[in-house]
Amino acid sequence: MGGAAGSLIAGYVLLPKIGASLTLLVACLVSVLAVAGALTLHRLSRNGSFGAAAPQSKATGDFAVSRPVAGLIMLITFVIGFASLAYEVLLTRLVILYFGNTLVVFTLVVTAFLIGIGLSALLGTWAGTVVKNPTLMAGVTVLAGAGLALPPFLLVALSSGGSMRASSPDLLVVAIMLAPAFMLGSLLPIAIQVMRADPGRVNLARRAGALYAVNTLGGMLAAGLTNPVLIPLLGVEGTVVGLSALCVLAGSGLWWSQRPVGLRWVAAPACALALVLALPMSADRLPDLYARKLAAYSGQDLDATVKLYHEGAVATVIVLDFPWLGFRDMFLNGVEEASTRFGHVQLFKLLGLLPVLAHESDAPKDALMIAFGAGIAAGTTLGSGSVSSLDCVDLNPDIAPINDLFKDVNQDVLHDPRFHFIQEDGRNYLLRRSKQYPLIISDSTHPRAYDSWILYTEEFYRLVRRRLTPDGVFAQWLPLSDISVEQYRILLNTFRTVFPNLTLWNVYGTDQAFLLATPTPFVFDVERLQRQLDRVGEATHLTQYQLDRAVKLAGFFVMDREKIDAFIGDEGRTNRDNRPFHEKQALGEFTPLRAQSFDRYQADLSASAANAGDADRIAMRDRQVLARAMQRLFFFKDEDALAEAALIDPIDGNVVFHQQVTPARVAMLVDRARRDARRTSAEAARLRDVIKESPTRVGAYVDLAEIHLKRHNMPDAESLLTDALKQDPESVPARKALAQVYQVTDRWGEAIRLLESVLNASPDDHAAKLALAELYAQHKENQKALALLQAMGPSAGDDFRYHVTVAGAHFALSQYPEAERELSRALEIYPTNTEARWYLSEVYLKTQRRDAWLEQLERLLAINPYHEASLQRLIGFYKETGRQDKVAPLEATLARARKLSTMQG
Repeated sequence: MGGAAGSLIAGYVLLPKIGASLTLLVACLVSVLAVAGALTLHRLSRNGSFGAAAPQSKATGDFAVSRPVAGLIMLITFVIGFASLAYEVLLTRLVILYFGNTLVVFTLVVTAFLIGIGLSALLGTWAGTVVKNPTLMAGVTVLAGAGLALPPFLLVALSSGGSMRASSPDLLVVAIMLAPAFMLGSLLPIAIQVMRADPGRVNLARRAGALYAVNTLGGMLAAGLTNPVLIPLLGVEGTVVGLSALCVLAGSGLWWSQRPVGLRWVAAPACALALVLALPMSADRLPDLYARKLAAYSGQDLDATVKLYHEGAVATVIVLDFPWLGFRDMFLNGVEEASTRFGHVQLFKLLGLLPVLAHESDAPKDALMIAFGAGIAAGTTLGSGSVSSLDCVDLNPDIAPINDLFKDVNQDVLHDPRFHFIQEDGRNYLLRRSKQYPLIISDSTHPRAYDSWILYTEEFYRLVRRRLTPDGVFAQWLPLSDISVEQYRILLNTFRTVFPNLTLWNVYGTDQAFLLATPTPFVFDVERLQRQLDRVGEATHLTQYQLDRAVKLAGFFVMDREKIDAFIGDEGRTNRDNRPFHEKQALGEFTPLRAQSFDRYQADLSASAANAGDADRIAMRDRQVLARAMQRLFFFKDEDALAEAALIDPIDGNVVFHQQVTPARVAMLVDRARRDARRTSAEAARLRDVIKESPTRVGAYVDLAEIHLKRHNMPDAESLLTDALKQDPESVPARKALAQVYQVTDRWGEAIRLLESVLNASPDDHAAKLALAELYAQHKENQKALALLQAMGPSAGDDFRYHVTVAGAHFALSQYPEAERELSRALEIYPTNTEARWYLSEVYLKTQRRDAWLEQLERLLAINPYHEASLQRLIGFYKETGRQDKVAPLEATLARARKLSTMQG
C-alpha cells in the first residue's frame, strides 16, 4: 500500500510540482528513514525491549505438507509471480492502447496494480486462517487464473464507444485492473500459511523467504520476457489466455496431487479436455474491437477494414481503411500517427521537403530523421533531389508492412538504397553518435506521450544543435490537438531558447504543424524556392498535393519570430528533462488552444518575400487569406469560414476534403438506414403486434411513428401519433413527434401550439425549446424566440454562436444596445468571426456611430479582404466623402472578389 501511495503522490504531485530530481531525493530520504526505523527496531529487539521471543510453532494444521506438494506450492508461487508481473505489463500496454499514453495513465496502472496486490495480501493473510490446505489453495489459484482473462476484453468493450478518451478514465482503469490483481496478490500469503503445516523440517522464516524469492524470480522473468518475446510470439490476447491457462493448470496440478490415485486418472483427462475446449472460445476479438473503436474515433466509417494488425515488441500497429471517408489511417499504441487524408499527406511531405529547401546549399547532403511513421516525410526528403543519404531512427522495428501499405504516398522509401533504418531510441542515438548532419527532422509522437515528451525538452534541443552542422536546419512536428494555450507557449518558448531563428508552419484546416529552425532568419525567396521545387522528382507528387509552386507554400506559413514572441508573451518557463510541463493540463483545468487561434497571429509573408513579383505577392496573399479562413474553421468549426476559403480556391485539397466530409457522412447514414431496413421492418411489425394486443401502450405508437418519420412516411406517422394522443392526451413524446410531423409538412402554427404545450408540461425540455425558438424565428415572432433563447442560455462558456443568434433577435427588434452587447461577447470568444463583425458594423450604422462602423469594416476586411458587402459599403462611403484615393484599390479588390466568385460558380 505504501508503494501505491508513492506512485500516486509521485505521479500527481511530486513530479509536476518539484520535478524528477527532487522527487528522487524525497524517495531517497523516505528510504533512509525506513532503514533507520528498521535498525532501531532491530536494536530494541536485541535488547529485549519487546519482551521474549515467542517459541516457533512446528505446525498449525492437522496434516503435513509432503516434499512433492511443497515443490508444487513453490512452482505455483513462481507461476503467480510470473503471471502477476506479465499481467501488469499487458494491462499497461492495453490501457495505453485504449485510453492514451500519457504519464498520468501510466501512474494509474501502477497504482491500481499495487493497491490490488496490497489489499489482496491483507486478504490472503486473513484467508490463511481459513485456507490451510493445498486443495483450497488450488481452488484460489484456478479462480485467479480465470479472472486474468477478463479485464482486457472489458477494457476494449468499455472503450469501443469512443467516449472514454474524452472523459477521465481514472476510476474505470482502477476498477478494471483491481479484480485480478486482488486475487493474485492473496496467493503468496496463502502459500506461506499452507507451508506452515510442514512439521518443522525447515525453518519457517527460511521457507517464507524461499517463497518470496521464487515469486520475485517469476516476476523478474515476466518483466523481461513479456514485451520482447511473449507478445510478438502470442499477441496480447494470446499472452493473456496463456497466463490464465498457466495459472489454471498450476492450480489444477496442485488439486490433482491431493486426489486419490484412481480419481487422478479421471480428473487429468477431464482438465485437459476442458482446457482444449476453453482456448478456442477466446476468439481473436481484440483487433476487431480495436478497429471499431478507432473507426468511431476517426469518423464512424461504416466499412472500416483492418489492413494490418501487428503486436510487436515495441508497439501495437494497426492500419485501417475507411472507404466511405476516403482515406487510410495508421495507429501506433492507439495514437494516430499518419493517414492519407489530404492534409496529413501534405503535412508530411512539407515536413520532409521544407527543411531541404530552407538549407542554404543546393548540394546533396546527409539527413537524419527521428521516427519513421508511415515513411511519407522520409520519402519526400529523399525525393527532393538534394539529399544523398537519410538515416532514419525509430524504436519500432516493424516498419516493412507499414511501408508497403503507404507506397503510393511514401515512394516505397524503405527500399531506396539511400535510406538507412536504425532501430534505436532517437535521443540515445544522438547521444551515442558524434556525427553532424546538415538536416535533422523530428517526426515524433505527441509531446504529451509518455514515450515522446523527452524529445520536446530544452536538453534535447541542445543535443540536436550539437549534432547540426553550422549551416544545419532542424524541423520538428508539433500538433495543435490535445494541448492547451499554456502548454503551446511553453513548447514554443523551449524551442526558441535554443533555436532563435524559428518559424511556425501549419497545414490549414488541420491540427498538423511544425517548427523550422534555420541558422539565420528565414527568407522566403520565391525564385530560389521555385528553382529547387522544379528539381524535385515527379514521384513525390508535389503537384497533386499543391506543393509544386513556391507561392502556394505561403499558405502554410503562420508565424515568424516576431509573431511567435507575441504569442508566447511573458511565458518564461521551458520544458526540462527534470521538470516537463506536458502533463500539467491533465491534472487540472486548462485554456483551449483556440482561445489564441493562429489566424490572429499570421505574419504577412507577401510583404517580406524576396524576389517576388506583383503577381506572386497577390497569389501569396490569397493563399494566406485562405489559410486564415481554414484556421478559423479548424479552431471554431465555423462553416462560414469554409465558404470564404472556397471562394478563393474551390479546388484546394483541404477545402474539398472538408466540404466532402458532411456529404460522406450523410451518405453513410442513408446506407446505414438501408442496411437496417430489415431490422427496422421487423421492429415495425413487432410494434404493430404490440398495439393490437395492448391498444393503450402509447409508447408503441410513438416508436412506430418514429420509424415512419425516418422513412419520411408522414401520413402514417401522423395517424399513429393522433391515435396515441387519443389514448393519452398529455403524452409529451407523442406531442413532440407530432410537432415534428407538422414542421416537415409546413403546418408551423400547429407545430408551435404543440411545442408550447410540451413546454407547459416539461419546462426544462431543451430540445423542445430549441425547436420552438427556430419556429418563432422562421416566422418573425422574434420577441418569443428571444425569450426562449435567453431562457436556455449558451450551451457552454465559449458558445459564440449563441450570442450571435441572440444578437440577431435583438437586432430584428431594433434593440441595438442589447445586440451590441451580445455581439461583443461573441467577439470576445471568437475575435475573427466575420459574421459577428458585420452585424456589429450594422449596429454602429443604425446607431449613427460612423467612426466605429468604419473601424469594424476595416477590421473585417483585414480578416477577409474579399468580403463583398463590406467592400461595397466602404466604396460607397469613400465616394460620398470624396476620398478617391481609397476607392481605386477597394474597387480592384471587389473586382477580384467577383471574379473569384464567378470562377467558383
